[in-house]
Amino acid sequence: MMLSIFKRSSLLFSILMVSIIAFAVNLSLHAADELTDDFEQSHTAFLNKLTPEEKAWLKAHPVIKIGIGDSWAPFVYIKNGGELEGYDVDFATMINALTGTNIQIVAGQWKDIVAQAERREIDGLAESAVVESRREYFAFTDPYNMLKYAAATIPEKAAAIRSMSDLKGKKIAYLKGNAWVRKIIDSIGEVQTVDATSEEEAFRFVVQGKSDFALVPVYQYAPLRKIYHQALAFAYVFTQQKFVLKTVYSIRKDWPELVSIINKALSAFDVSDKLALFDKWVPMGAVSTEYARPKLVLLQSCGHEVKPLS
Repeated sequence: MMLSIFKRSSLLFSILMVSIIAFAVNLSLHAADELTDDFEQSHTAFLNKLTPEEKAWLKAHPVIKIGIGDSWAPFVYIKNGGELEGYDVDFATMINALTGTNIQIVAGQWKDIVAQAERREIDGLAESAVVESRREYFAFTDPYNMLKYAAATIPEKAAAIRSMSDLKGKKIAYLKGNAWVRKIIDSIGEVQTVDATSEEEAFRFVVQGKSDFALVPVYQYAPLRKIYHQALAFAYVFTQQKFVLKTVYSIRKDWPELVSIINKALSAFDVSDKLALFDKWVPMGAVSTEYARPKLVLLQSCGHEVKPLS
């Protein structure tokens, strides 16, 4: 009797579980269908905004390679197998999904990436500055990000820096080939520069005593903090508007159609699209309250009003 009841209970339980699973699968399929419909509607609506020339250009260019610095976390990370991930990889995926492009992000040392783009071995640059000397090679999209830079050092040296003029006469390490940082250094004046192949190496020179400061983007605080822990401090943040870098895609000059297509995509993205990526790759919890500024800068670039940290 008890065995029979147990068998019936087991059977009923199995039927219930199958029903729950079937319901969950149907719900997931329904949600997936809705997402697919939303995508198709957005993609179709976007294509209607393109000119015949832009549509023809898309068909004629099935692969687009855009370069970025390989040490530029969180915009790009290189996984063990060589696969790339990061903010700019996801952002390119968003553009591809909306426009039908096939933008592929490639990474390497920045000076080499710039040289490859100038030789048209790749098709452009991500997270780049509008630099006058590059107009010979590139056309620039509208800005899609905003970066601020800081003079990073060890805590013992940070307290002595009260203004930008206090950096005069110091040794400053920076990423070689970064034209925007070179502009900041020239504005400081009377400094000794130390070339580095990455922002991490620039700060390593500080720890090793080869440089007094490293000029790094504020978003590098969290990645550098993971390596150097309490040895890292921001002595001075260049908040002046003329030093704030609004980054663009620099696209080979003979592809004005791509510049137009990307600009149309940038204007179509909702603020929430960017915020979702920021939350994924620059989590507020990854930095201390004092150094949550990188996240706030990114939020401000989305057009959000964010109160300064006290």
